[in-house]
Amino acid sequence: MQSTTPTVFVNSSREGIARAKAGNYAYMMESSMLEYYMARDCQLQAIGGLLDSKGYGIALPKGSPLRHLLSQTVLQLQERTILEALKMKWWKDKSGEL
Repeated sequence: MQSTTPTVFVNSSREGIARAKAGNYAYMMESSMLEYYMARDCQLQAIGGLLDSKGYGIALPKGSPLRHLLSQTVLQLQERTILEALKMKWWKDKSGEL
């Protein structure tokens, strides 16, 4: 016997956002993408807080000579708040553009 209740799962973030906007549905997504979409769509809002906190990484071949250089460069960009400025440029300054 198959259920007539629609599934709570979606195939994409766009589908999840559309269902949330239609009502009676909450969509969970990664916080950076949520900030991006909320900055461009005033019908969206976040509720609650972060479930956890994770960083990002750059994949390189094992033993790559670029590992140390990339690690140092990312740290410098963080310390100089350049990464935050880029996030503001692409997440906040582009609000309204989807």
